[in-house]
Formats: sequence, C-alpha cells, structure tokens
Amino acid sequence: MYHFEEKGCLKSDFWVNFFCSARSTYYFDARLSYCTELILARKFGNIFSLQIASAWVQKNLVATPEDHNNLFSIGTGISFRISDVISLNGEYHYLIPGQHLSEVTNSVSISCDIKTGQHVFQLFLTNSQGNFEQAFITETAGKWYNGDIYFGFNIHRFFTLKYPKVQKK
Repeated sequence: MYHFEEKGCLKSDFWVNFFCSARSTYYFDARLSYCTELILARKFGNIFSLQIASAWVQKNLVATPEDHNNLFSIGTGISFRISDVISLNGEYHYLIPGQHLSEVTNSVSISCDIKTGQHVFQLFLTNSQGNFEQAFITETAGKWYNGDIYFGFNIHRFFTLKYPKVQKK
C-alpha cells in the first residue's frame, strides 16, 4: 500500500522492478522477470486511503508453452488508520483472465502496519507465498477458503539523506 501524509490529493507513482529467481537451475536470462505498475492513490481525511494499480509482469520463462510471458493485472488496496502508529490494510490483485492456464488464483492479503519512528513493521496474512510483485500477482496458488493462509513480516526503514533547509524568520 502506498503511504503518504497529505490528504485529499491524488498521488500517482510509476513502479518498475526486476527479479532473478535463485530457485531454478535454468540459464540466467530465463530466470529474470520484470514488473511495471502504474499506481494511483488518494487519502480521504485522516483515516482512510484507497489505491488502484495496473500491473504488467513479463516473465522470461513460463510453466507451459500455453502460458503467456506478458501478464496484466489490476490491484486495489485500502488502508484504515486506527491510531497514529497502527493501520489496518487490505490488498486484492486480479489477474486478467485468459492469460494464464496454470492453477493460479488472485492474491488477497490483510495486514497491520506498526510505525515506530523511522521503522514500519508490517505483519500480514495472505494466500500468496511470495511477497514481491512477480510472485503474488502471477504465482499465487493458495485459496483462503481451503485454509491456504500464510503469515508474512516486513520491516521498512526510512532514511533521510538530506534534511530540508529551515527558513529563518
């Protein structure tokens, strides 16, 4: 979920990443995958935030010849701020049908963010085993109703390289 402090305005972000799988014995270029996302987010008041993202994932190697190398999805996220340091979040990523023939389901996750100064501790429950875009968008096999729920934990650290100048009055 995209976090920001200003309320009422629409934020946009363009996100690009690449990943190299170490789980495989294939050639290096076959293990690469890429993800590009266009993210739109808005904070409504001090409590509620909404995010919508369109994603394109390109995988150099797919499971079967019938699977597509280029996959598209639409994701959404919500965040409810419970206090100054705790927020509850939810995310859902919908893989557009007709692109993937393997047993893949849409990713659903709920999380709790705990902010402590420069750190954010994120505890989440999800039906995805991977916690990067190429995995949770295109490789989710778990189903919540079957009890396929996985626990995850992230720590985010914010660094300030240059503090803004304070203007003297």
